Amino acid sequence: MSDLNDSQSPQNDESDDGLSVLDLAKLPPDQYKVMRVLLREREMSYTALCNHMDALPTHERLSREALNDVLETLIEQHWLLNTGDIYKPNLRRKSNRVLSDFQPPRRKSITIRGLWDSLEQSDNSDEDKP
Repeated sequence: MSDLNDSQSPQNDESDDGLSVLDLAKLPPDQYKVMRVLLREREMSYTALCNHMDALPTHERLSREALNDVLETLIEQHWLLNTGDIYKPNLRRKSNRVLSDFQPPRRKSITIRGLWDSLEQSDNSDEDKP
């Protein structure tokens, strides 16, 4: 199994933070390769993942042992979810992210009262026209 420092793990204080694109870029090459495939496919069986790795050019392929190590590490670091024979990226929203100062403009909430007020104003403006 590869040895990683904490900056390469997507988790900070919580065990199911999910992934961050910034953290993804910091992964070691083999882990990044597997994550990229799984993000593209959304989920894959172990057999399909092995077949995909076998289809890569020789210099990019991972041995079964290396693939197993990468999968185990990614699961331990909560990058991947594993349900039986299916692997998929952990796409849960990070709960500890800081929101930026930018807030998109909020749309006015439409209430029944507001709807009737708008209709009444529309009717009044139509009556003023000759």
